[in-house]
Amino acid sequence: MSGGLFPRQFDNDYRGRRLALWLLAPIVLVKAAMGANTVLNTRFVIDTADAIPLADFSTGAQEAIIFMYQAWGLCPSLLAMLGLVALIRYRSMTPLVFLLLAVENIARRAIYMADPFSFAAPPLTPSTGALINYALMVLLATGFLLSLWNRKDPRREGA
Repeated sequence: MSGGLFPRQFDNDYRGRRLALWLLAPIVLVKAAMGANTVLNTRFVIDTADAIPLADFSTGAQEAIIFMYQAWGLCPSLLAMLGLVALIRYRSMTPLVFLLLAVENIARRAIYMADPFSFAAPPLTPSTGALINYALMVLLATGFLLSLWNRKDPRREGA
C-alpha cells in the first residue's frame, strides 16, 4: 500500500483503478469552484453557506473574518491545482491527492464539530453545504481506495 501512496517517483505510471481518476476530475472541479467562490464572493459565502451573521460584528471583526475566509479559500484552490497536476502529468500521485483532499475535508469538519459557532443555532436538517461536504467525504474515501487498488492487467483498463 505504501508503494501506491508514496511511490519512489511521481510519474504517469498509474496502477490504481481508472474509476478513481474519473472520480478525481469532478472533485477537483468542485474544490476549485469552492475555493474560488470563497475568495471572490466572500461575504456571500459567509452569510449564506456558513450562516454567519456578518452584519452583527464590528467593522474590524468583519474585515478579519473576511480576510480569514479569503486566506482559507486558497487552500481548496491549491489542493485542486495539485489534483489537476496529478490528472494531467503525475498520475502516480493520485492516491496522495485523494488523501490530502480527504484529510483537509475531514479535519475541517472535525474542527467545526469540536468547537461549533456559538451564535448559530444548529439547523434541524443539514445545510446544502454540509451535504456537499458529506458527499465529498464519501467520494474521496471511495476514490482513495480505488486509487490504491492495483489492476491485475494494466493493458485491460488502460492508463
